[in-house]
Amino acid sequence: MFDLAWSEVVPKSRYLVVMSVCLLGACQDPQQVASSAFDKSFFVGESYQAVYARTLQTMRLCLKPGTTYLAASGAGVTLDAQLYPDLGYAEIINGLSGVSPVTLGVTRIENSDGKTKVSIKAPYGIQSARDGYRSWLEYWSRGGTSCKSAEFQVAPTIQ
Repeated sequence: MFDLAWSEVVPKSRYLVVMSVCLLGACQDPQQVASSAFDKSFFVGESYQAVYARTLQTMRLCLKPGTTYLAASGAGVTLDAQLYPDLGYAEIINGLSGVSPVTLGVTRIENSDGKTKVSIKAPYGIQSARDGYRSWLEYWSRGGTSCKSAEFQVAPTIQ
């Protein structure tokens, strides 16, 4: 009946996800996202600047900021990264732009008593989607470089 290859189905499912996020995006309050607690924190053995640079590079490769889905809606991938050396931390915020911007993930990397503390949160979507996305943020922060499963339906193996 249907003669679609998996490679044709996956990109189409991406459009449905983006459309749903765009339609429901009006429900997200940016101030609430900014003030909400981080979901998880952990320490890594590199300087916070090195973790920031490596994580940002991998996220740029995997998330492809500037990519637009559903051209009519203007929904596109965003990646906002800031390094604050005077304050001893960096922050990477990624999401979707459009009629109502949506924050999908926040990664904060800071110098904490000579150690590098990484805090992450995935404030948008149903719990299973948030858990999967949070796993990818942790994976990239710990040095993972894979972009496998661009829809983030399969969580990476974190070591």
